[in-house]
Amino acid sequence: MSVIAYDGTGAPRLIVEAAFGTTLAGAPDPLALVLGGTVGLGTAKLGGITWVDITDDVDSVTWGRGRDDNIGHSAIGTADVVLDNSAGVYDPANLAGPYVVGGVSTVDAGVSVRIRAVYAGVTYGLFYGDITEVQVDYGYSSTATFSCSDGLEWLGRTFVEQPAGTTGDLDFTGQRIGRLLDEAGWPDSRRMLDTGATRLGPPVWSDFALALMQAVETTELGFLFVDGDGDVVFYDRHHITSATRSTVPQAQFVDNNSGTSTPSVGADPSFEAGLNGATASGFFGGPTPSLSQSTLHPTAGTHTLRVDWATGGQGLAALPVTGLAVGKTYRVTADAFVPTGSPDVQLGVAGITFGEIRTVKNAGFQLVVQFTAAATTASLQLIDQTPSGVGTSAFLDNLAIAQVDGVEYSDLRASRSRARVYNVAHITRNAYGDGDQPIEQVASDAASVATYGSLSYPDSVGQLVIDDNEAKALAEFLVGRFKTPSLLISNLVAEGITQPAVWPTLLALQLFDRVSVTRNYGPNTVATQLLIEGMRCTATPGGQWTIELSTAPTQGVFPLFQLGTARLGVTGLGY
Repeated sequence: MSVIAYDGTGAPRLIVEAAFGTTLAGAPDPLALVLGGTVGLGTAKLGGITWVDITDDVDSVTWGRGRDDNIGHSAIGTADVVLDNSAGVYDPANLAGPYVVGGVSTVDAGVSVRIRAVYAGVTYGLFYGDITEVQVDYGYSSTATFSCSDGLEWLGRTFVEQPAGTTGDLDFTGQRIGRLLDEAGWPDSRRMLDTGATRLGPPVWSDFALALMQAVETTELGFLFVDGDGDVVFYDRHHITSATRSTVPQAQFVDNNSGTSTPSVGADPSFEAGLNGATASGFFGGPTPSLSQSTLHPTAGTHTLRVDWATGGQGLAALPVTGLAVGKTYRVTADAFVPTGSPDVQLGVAGITFGEIRTVKNAGFQLVVQFTAAATTASLQLIDQTPSGVGTSAFLDNLAIAQVDGVEYSDLRASRSRARVYNVAHITRNAYGDGDQPIEQVASDAASVATYGSLSYPDSVGQLVIDDNEAKALAEFLVGRFKTPSLLISNLVAEGITQPAVWPTLLALQLFDRVSVTRNYGPNTVATQLLIEGMRCTATPGGQWTIELSTAPTQGVFPLFQLGTARLGVTGLGY
C-alpha cells in the first residue's frame, strides 16, 4: 500500500496533549489542573500549563463544534480521545501510574486537553477544552476514553452576579458579552469579540454566564462559540456579510477532482516493466547517478526505481510528466526509501519549483511537490541534497499525480422543507424599571402564510432590546429572512487522506467560512455557496481523517438602519 504517515508532509502530524501537570517550583501541582486554574480556562497557576504529549497512545480522536442549522445556539464543542490503556497509564484508579501526585491521580475531570495538527510547518488548532469524563474499558485490550468539552461548558457552570458600581445600560452586544466574560473570570487573551450592532437595555444578572451570553447572542442574531484554539468568539449579525472569510469562498467542494486534464508520470508509475522513462544527469555540474529496476522496498507491486548516487556532487533522476493543462495546479506524490548514510532527497519540477527536503532514513516516507503547469509537459526530478558517495542510494515507487482545483467530497445531502419556513414572529422585550410596560410586537407575511401555512419563529429572541420599536424591527427582519424555504445542504463530507493536496484548505476551515459546492449528477447541476454552521472531524492512525460539515445558505447584506425603527445616534440595530 502507499506510504501515508501522519508526518506533517504526506498528511498532517496530529498532536494530542493533556495538562497532567503544571510547572510550579519544578513539580506538578494538581491544584492547578482545575480548568487550567482558578480564574479562568487555561490560565493555570504560576508557571502555566505543562502539556504532556499523549499522541502515541491515541487510537482515535473525534472533535466538533457549531450547530446543525442556521437557527439556535452553537452546541458546546466536544472531543472524544480514545487511548491505548494496556499499560494502565490513563486509569484514574491506578495510583502507581506516571501521573500521580501526592497519592492522587491527575488523570481526572477538569484536566485541559488540546488537539492540534501540523502540516507543512503550519500549526492548526483543532480543539481546546477540558476532560468532563474518563471512561476505562478493562477488557483484554484496555482503552481509556477522554470525553472533553470546550469553554462553553465551563461558562455554563459559572454563576455570575452583578458587579458593584456598574450597570452596563446601552451596552453594544459585544460589550455585554465581554462584561459577562469578565465576571466569569475568562482571560482577555482568550476572546475575539465583535463590537455588535445592537444596543441593549440594563443587563440581567444572577444566572449562569452561558445562559446570559446566549440571550445577548439571540438579541443580536449573532454567533457565539469557542474555536479550535480555545478562544471565545462572538460574531455580530453583519460579520457573515462583511468579513472576508464569510464573503469569499475558502474552499471549493466538487463531485470529482479529475479536472480538465488527464496527467500522468510515465506509463508505468510503479516501475513493474522497467524505468518508466527515467533518465539521469548531474545537477549543477555534479556527477550522473545510475538508475536500475529493483525489488527492494516496493509499496505498489514488486518493483522500485533504484537511484545510486555517484560521489563528488549532486545528481538527479528525471521522469516525464504529460497531459497537463496550462495554468492548472497539480500535486505529485511518490513513495520513497532512503538507506542510512544516503543523502537527503526532494522532488522538484524542472524550472518551476521544489518540494520539501526529506531527511528520513531507513524507513518509508512520502515525497510531495505541488506546482502550476506552465506547459502541457514537465520534468519531475528526484534530487539528492547532501554530499553523496559510492554506495548511497534511494528507492522510488508508486508515482501519482492529481489536479487539485477543489476538495472532492464523498457525501452530499440536501433538503428543501417548509419546516424551516418561519412567517410569523412574536417578540416581547424585558421591562426596564417601574412603569415600563412592554407591548408584544408581532410580524407576519400573509403571502407566505397562505402558501406554506403559519409557523412562528421558534427561538426566544429580542428580550434585551431597548424599546418596542426595535422589537418590532427585529420581528420584521426574522419574517423577511425566513418566509420562504431554501435549499439546505446539511451533510457535506470529505476524506482528507485520499486527496492530500487539499490539507491546507481543510485544516484552515472555520465556522462561518464561505465555501462553494458543485454537484453534476446528470439531469441537473447544483452550484451554490454556503456558510459553515458546524463541523465534526474524526482521525485514526490507521488512515482516516474525515471532515463533516453542516451548512446554511449565505445571506444578503443587511441594511444598517431602518427608517422609523432604529433611532440614529442611539442604536445600530440594522435589522
